[in-house]
Amino acid sequence: MYMSGKTLAPGDPETPIVMEWERVEAEVSGSLEARSLEVKVTASFRFRNTAAAVDQITGFPAQGPGFFTFYRDDMKDFLVRVNGKATQVREVGLPFSSSGHPTEPVRWYVWDMALGAQATASVEVGYRQSLMGFVPPDPDFLVFHYVLTTGAMWKGPIGRAEIALKLPPWFTEDHLLMAQPRGYRVAGSALLWELSDFEPAADMAVSFMTPRSYARLEAAWRAVAASPRDPAARLRLAQEYDRFKGDVYTLGEVPRFLGPAVAEAEDALRIDPRHVPALLWMGSRYEREAQAFRWGFLDNGSLEKATASAELPPRKFEN
Repeated sequence: MYMSGKTLAPGDPETPIVMEWERVEAEVSGSLEARSLEVKVTASFRFRNTAAAVDQITGFPAQGPGFFTFYRDDMKDFLVRVNGKATQVREVGLPFSSSGHPTEPVRWYVWDMALGAQATASVEVGYRQSLMGFVPPDPDFLVFHYVLTTGAMWKGPIGRAEIALKLPPWFTEDHLLMAQPRGYRVAGSALLWELSDFEPAADMAVSFMTPRSYARLEAAWRAVAASPRDPAARLRLAQEYDRFKGDVYTLGEVPRFLGPAVAEAEDALRIDPRHVPALLWMGSRYEREAQAFRWGFLDNGSLEKATASAELPPRKFEN
């Protein structure tokens, strides 16, 4: 499942306007089982003009490039306030070029913003978005993605950025698979970032297990704890870890459990070198790895790091 959001961008790449402060609050509510999950996003920004008076076209991408264009529902109740006043917004098609490489045109919400010489302006953006449009009935993991790199298009670094992602009440840090940028902290069911002099080179992305997939993983941990010399139990745990491999194909990140999955399958083969299901699983894993190399999702360095030093999750149920 993919949830997406974006940061404001200027229409002029040579803008004299600095983003002094940004705060993003994204709250997920509803039920996964009832397919009613939605996210409510409120984003606040403060800008400062460092030059003479300027009329600036400002934009908020309603879509991201590539696959993110397709893994989202339309934004609802989209609203912009400039200095506390509602502002008329129009939709246009523009390339998405936060990385410096323009893409095919995507939908943007844009509006005009006038700043006097050395003046400041506050902007608030709010919207709701359904998260269920492209979600399978029983997903193994969920992903939240928020485009930060458009913030690098303003003059200089972002002075201060605060991000709060409030996930459903069942979320705990044990459910977390991957989060970027670094420097976050977990408070209850929320992930929080506080960043200073921030020049975003990558977007925010968080992936985490669903309650059902975490329950399956717990059951596999328990089985290994009860029968550590059972190759079938070891392979079952490898297969549960492997459910989260999708991070490689969606976000270009090496999944947290890639290394543990391989380690458990290798343990199964050390126990029984002729365990056919483990041999078949390792063969399919090598095939997927080769595809990831061909498609550019993996390189030697990232794979070696994942398989050699991936953080092993705690074996909570071992005696």
